[in-house]
Amino acid sequence: SVYAIVVADALDGIEEGTGDANNAKASSTKLAIATAPKPNLVPSIASLPTSWLAGSTVQFGWQVDNAGNAEAEGPWSDGVYLSADAVLSSDDETLRVQQFSGDLAAAANYTRTAAVTLPVDYVGGTRYLLVKADVNDLLPESASNDDVVASAPFALEPTPAADLVTSLLA
Repeated sequence: SVYAIVVADALDGIEEGTGDANNAKASSTKLAIATAPKPNLVPSIASLPTSWLAGSTVQFGWQVDNAGNAEAEGPWSDGVYLSADAVLSSDDETLRVQQFSGDLAAAANYTRTAAVTLPVDYVGGTRYLLVKADVNDLLPESASNDDVVASAPFALEPTPAADLVTSLLA
């Protein structure tokens, strides 16, 4: 909350002699300033494949809800990542960036599906699928700590390595 202050002749351009003392007046009550309504894009995982083989193509889906109290005005893009942990960071592999070009009303959502090729990986191990709504942070949102969701951990099966065999040397 703040007070409003009105100042007459703020640049002191009019000579008033000793009458300058009454040129400012503050409001008698505090003014409540409300923040403008903002959207809040929150992703969730909608569907995952049952098998994860490095180097193969998988199909998955995600949903983005506008949990804010204002319309989200597009366009923006969602990013999908393959990660060794449940936290989005610069070492995660970008699998897809997909644009959403419409507007999204408060309390509305959209669902996307995509087929992506997983990177070749000769080691495999535990991985997570991450989805980040508004990957470039274009929208002014009411919260920015819920823009990324991680799937449950899954086992990425390693890409079968080649087995070269020599034969018949002459």
